[in-house]
Amino acid sequence: PYLTDNGSHPAITTMLELPDGTLYFGSFARGLRRCRNGKIETLSTGTTLDNAYTWALAKAPDGKIWIGTLGHGLYRFDPKSLEVKSYNMSNSDLFSDYILDIARDGEGERRIYIATSSGVAVFDPIKEKFSSIPLLDGLKINDLLHDTRDLLWVASTRGLHIYDPHRERIIPLKTSPDKATPDFILGLQIDNNGNVWASEGGNLVKFNVRYNDKTGEFSYTTHRYDSADGLQNCDFNQRSFGRLPSGQIFIGSLYGLNEFNPDSIRHNRALPNVMFSDISVGSKTIRVGENVKGHVLLKSSPNHGGTLELWPDNSSFSVTFATDNYIFPEKTTYQHKLEGLDDEWMTTPPGVHMASYTNLAPGTYRLLVKAVNNDGYESVSAAELTIIMHPPFWLSVWAKLLYALILCLLVYAFIRHIKLRERRRFNEKRKEDALVKQEEINQLKFKFYTNVSHELRTPLTLIVSPLESMIKEATDEKQLKRLTLMRNNAMRLLLLVNQLLDFRKNEVTGLSLQLSEGEIVGFVRGVCHSFANLSERKNIRLTFTSSTPELNAMFDEDKLYKSIMNLLSNAFKFTPEGGEVKTELSTTPTSVIIKVSDTGIGISDSDKPHVFDRFFQADNAKNDSSMTGNGIGLSMVNEYIKLHNGTIEISDNPGGGTIFTISIPLIKQTPLAETTPPVSETVSLPDTEILEAQTEQPSVEKQDAPAASDKPTALVVDDSHDMIEFLRDGLGHDFHVMTAPDGATALRLLESIRPAIVLTDLMMPGIDGLELCRKLKSNQDLASTPVIILTAKHDIGAKVEGLTTGADDYITKPFNIDLLLLKMKKLISLSHRGNGRSLINPEPDTIKITPLDEKMVEKAIKYVVTNIKRPDLSVEELSSHLGMSRVHLYKKLKATTGKTPVEFIRLIRLKRGAQMLRESQLNVSEIAFQLGYNNPKYFSKYFKEEFGVLPSVYQDKEGKATNYHV
Repeated sequence: PYLTDNGSHPAITTMLELPDGTLYFGSFARGLRRCRNGKIETLSTGTTLDNAYTWALAKAPDGKIWIGTLGHGLYRFDPKSLEVKSYNMSNSDLFSDYILDIARDGEGERRIYIATSSGVAVFDPIKEKFSSIPLLDGLKINDLLHDTRDLLWVASTRGLHIYDPHRERIIPLKTSPDKATPDFILGLQIDNNGNVWASEGGNLVKFNVRYNDKTGEFSYTTHRYDSADGLQNCDFNQRSFGRLPSGQIFIGSLYGLNEFNPDSIRHNRALPNVMFSDISVGSKTIRVGENVKGHVLLKSSPNHGGTLELWPDNSSFSVTFATDNYIFPEKTTYQHKLEGLDDEWMTTPPGVHMASYTNLAPGTYRLLVKAVNNDGYESVSAAELTIIMHPPFWLSVWAKLLYALILCLLVYAFIRHIKLRERRRFNEKRKEDALVKQEEINQLKFKFYTNVSHELRTPLTLIVSPLESMIKEATDEKQLKRLTLMRNNAMRLLLLVNQLLDFRKNEVTGLSLQLSEGEIVGFVRGVCHSFANLSERKNIRLTFTSSTPELNAMFDEDKLYKSIMNLLSNAFKFTPEGGEVKTELSTTPTSVIIKVSDTGIGISDSDKPHVFDRFFQADNAKNDSSMTGNGIGLSMVNEYIKLHNGTIEISDNPGGGTIFTISIPLIKQTPLAETTPPVSETVSLPDTEILEAQTEQPSVEKQDAPAASDKPTALVVDDSHDMIEFLRDGLGHDFHVMTAPDGATALRLLESIRPAIVLTDLMMPGIDGLELCRKLKSNQDLASTPVIILTAKHDIGAKVEGLTTGADDYITKPFNIDLLLLKMKKLISLSHRGNGRSLINPEPDTIKITPLDEKMVEKAIKYVVTNIKRPDLSVEELSSHLGMSRVHLYKKLKATTGKTPVEFIRLIRLKRGAQMLRESQLNVSEIAFQLGYNNPKYFSKYFKEEFGVLPSVYQDKEGKATNYHV
């Protein structure tokens, strides 16, 4: 009977025969059919199986049938009750609904292997759970086979693999040892002897497997059959394998069926013998006894122990061989090895019976050749041919003697060269020792200059500070100019001292970078503006331009300040009257670029590579005393810029003069809490002790006790008599000044007096300033007394140590006496405000506001809060809303809140921002935009100015605390 449906023929995809002779058929979209007792039945199960693309069938030991479909998953079918159980991605952990093949283990149905489009799934019938084999993921599987060794054979488009479930490993197999690319395996079948047959294209490959299930040792041999062995000359079909109980195997191909019985196949066991048929040198075939270019290459037959002799002009040869095997001779393969050159046997492809060699090195070789017949049986012994390769003339004995003579001459020349080189090294060493000695002398000079320069700082303080006071009090314009000239030259001397100290520190210990956040555009602009008076005096035009109005970055203010100051000083020094000095600042995504250009005398091309060398002076400046310097300024600028990981370059100004270009990386501050105490000064000097001469100081007993007056008492501790007298004179108008020559004397004096503030030098004999500060802050009665350290020591480490010890401020010499007075008064005011309230944070006094003012402020707050998201909210709009002019609003808000209208609007936004940072889940940028800021960096800047920390830090602290209490 025909399998038809209303005259149409369904596409049969797979078949399964049960022990009772019943045949089951799978088809495309026609469900499942069976043939029983000569009748065809269409099995209607009332499930999706009826319309599924049936692709794979497998029999279970309990008589049930496993059915795999393309797109509908896996089914378990009971032929008796016609009940169907479905497994798919929606009702089980099966990871694909496209089933390509099904295989089960041999005993007890412990496992069922399902090949899917996403890999191989393993089903446990007892637990009804699916699992995967990750080692087989990614393979496009054509067929599965479970053999009697409990190994799973996997045929895929990328070759044949074996999965060992006991050791969870994958064993790749090759159908041929010389195959470089994976095979496309179409189907698998096992015969009655346990051998596995695989179809690959139009070839059939037999795998003879040896497997030890205890040790896991695995090996195999293959035998390949093709159309020459009787198979149809066409490709096989996918999974088109069948085996009868008698052992016969059927394979379906494009042209029909191929049938064979593995037990009836007989092998050719005749062992082949190899014979040399031809020998060719170059393109010429060599005969026995033939003379070639004056030499007889082959004196006797190669099959009877003959030797092939070759010379340098005929070093390429080929050997052709044959066997006495006449059964499928086209399948005979040869293996050859040239002893002395090859380490392993070389296998020729079927049909190739020749070996070729070229450019052999001189020596004696032995060519071994053996054959393998069509069934894999090889020769008992290999055929041998001895080959002698004679050396060329340059490798002969006479040539080697000549080489030995030349080598002796070379050795002699080498020894002579070594002696000359050692003599030269000795002379160079003497010169280096002389240079080292000279450098030691230079270092001693530097040390002397450094000590002298360091000693100059305190006298310079006593010169600059009184001069500033005299300038402030001078009324005579002529006298004012003289005093200003004296002050400027003293400051210039101080700059030279600082530069020399920085140079010395770089020589001894190296400079270190002290990064801090700052607004770099305003910083550079301020440095340029400090040259405004010099610009007017010398009639030189000074300009500053920037591509961005504002930019926050991390940089070392001290070192960048010194660098720009040095470049501008040089520019003014070398620019004549009527010239121009220009400073330009621009940015890139990763760096800040600062250009300082002038229209001066310029620098020659020969001098440009050396301008950053120490003590270098350009030739065009040596003859002009007004343009000479010490030669270390640009060297220090180069060092400062290198510390920033930046570069400095020099080029010609197209209009005449020179351009110095500084490029430093653009570094943004990370939102971390500051751990380094603030430092009031940015000048950095080496950590060199100041050796002050001891002078007589008034004893403690001779000082008068503080008189009853409104002046607070200031205790000055310094071992310099001149400094004490200067501070006594400068502070005497506002303070009652008491003095002590060292820390020990100051401590004894503090037992009887309670000063409002203490000013102390850092380095003193006995108890120094740090120890004095530490003892004061550890004394409960004196802990609230402010302490200011006055010292010539500019080192950042000393500043941090002093402030960490407990000092309230750290001021370096020289200093401004007015600034010192302001700081002293501020510290005293803060200490008085905090007396008796150590456990309560100080709060500002409440603002007295009239009811009308309260209404005005309340109305202003309400309007700002309502329009807080608008970036364009202006003071004019607020004043118009409140019904008053901008000037009137300014006066009212300033009088009632202490804030200008702009500050008032900003304060409302910042306080609302603090509230959102504590209570909302928005990030800083989102909150900034919610508050009307177009750029979050301005919000961060103003927030830090108002609350002392960055918004991210505030949110991290306050937000966590709020969430904790909730």
